[in-house]
Amino acid sequence: MGFKSPFKVVNQVVNLFQLQEMIDTKKIGSEIISAVVLYKAGLISSLRPYKILGEGELKTKIDIEANYFSKSAKEKIEAVGGSVTLI
Repeated sequence: MGFKSPFKVVNQVVNLFQLQEMIDTKKIGSEIISAVVLYKAGLISSLRPYKILGEGELKTKIDIEANYFSKSAKEKIEAVGGSVTLI
């Protein structure tokens, strides 16, 4: 069966195309996007740690807080004038 660490942290994943889709459908606005906003929009299922990944394109400037960002997600967010904050 092997060893399974009881301390392993499994991150939730949010892609940029999901964020853009939620912005386009007005489920999230231009406020600072935090864990609470993502939870209310249905992008994460709990307030466990989450990571923003760079799959897809972002057309809207956003300010987002997350536990982790992929390098490509950070670059794409900053390229449209947004900001990233590690929590």
